[in-house]
Amino acid sequence: MSVFQHKMGSMSLTTDNTQQVPEWTIGWRLRRSLAHADLSIEDMAAELGVSRATVSRWLNERDGPPTRGYLIAFAMKCGVPLAWLLHGGSGNLRFSTLARAAA
Repeated sequence: MSVFQHKMGSMSLTTDNTQQVPEWTIGWRLRRSLAHADLSIEDMAAELGVSRATVSRWLNERDGPPTRGYLIAFAMKCGVPLAWLLHGGSGNLRFSTLARAAA
């Protein structure tokens, strides 16, 4: 087991590096995307042409995730990578970069 210890006076901090980072859910990533873009649930619902309740269900992971088409539009509107919405990870490719590359 890999353990890092740092002593500060009488305090000791121990970090266990063998623990894995939790997998964030698609609902969490959708919420973070809205926050990143400074959009409300209502804004996204209007953009996608769905009800507020539908977007809320996606964020709360009820009744399954959005279809791929809605995820593409969600990612584009929020300016986050579709791959990150789908799978998480640390990709930093933005849709503006993809649009410039396609032009």
